Amino acid sequence: MEHFRQRDDLLKSHCAEIGRDPDEIIRSPGSYRCDVGLHLSQIDEADELLTKDPLALLIAMVLDQQIGQTRYEIRR
Repeated sequence: MEHFRQRDDLLKSHCAEIGRDPDEIIRSPGSYRCDVGLHLSQIDEADELLTKDPLALLIAMVLDQQIGQTRYEIRR
């Protein structure tokens, strides 16, 4: 979110320099690149790995499904 604010402030300062109203500019979701990470494990190092490594994320998802299925079968 801080990155968005910085980019927005930069846009406003450029608009002020050229005399343009920044509210005239349509901002789309792709206008600002924001590095948003996953927050699944509540452990910073693990969340960083899951964000950066697609294979780690896939393995975690499969294991999560397997553990859930095993718990369901045990309860029956």
